Amino acid sequence: MEVGSTRLESATIYGGTFGENILFWYHVPMTQQEKLRRRLEQNPKTVRFEDIDRLLQAHGFQVRQPRSGSNHHFYKRGQIAVSVPRRRPYVLPIYVKLVLEAIDRAEKEANND
Repeated sequence: MEVGSTRLESATIYGGTFGENILFWYHVPMTQQEKLRRRLEQNPKTVRFEDIDRLLQAHGFQVRQPRSGSNHHFYKRGQIAVSVPRRRPYVLPIYVKLVLEAIDRAEKEANND
């Protein structure tokens, strides 16, 4: 069982003829990318473009800057591509959802290789 960044596990200790179930915990450190991703998942309405840009580039996506007259930044990793418009102060929640799905697909693709 995992609660926040703390992992809880059940174990059985046997002593003589009696067994006792105990619950112990240990801290699982989170990287900055994991914290940022969790924040995006928990509240997609207040996500800045800079946070999405940092997260996608940390997961190996290459960015293509928009051409003149466009605000859309294109990110690509292998066959996975996602377009995110630079919007202030916050990116629309649908784009946050698309970004998280693209990261999931990229991680799944990387694990299959």
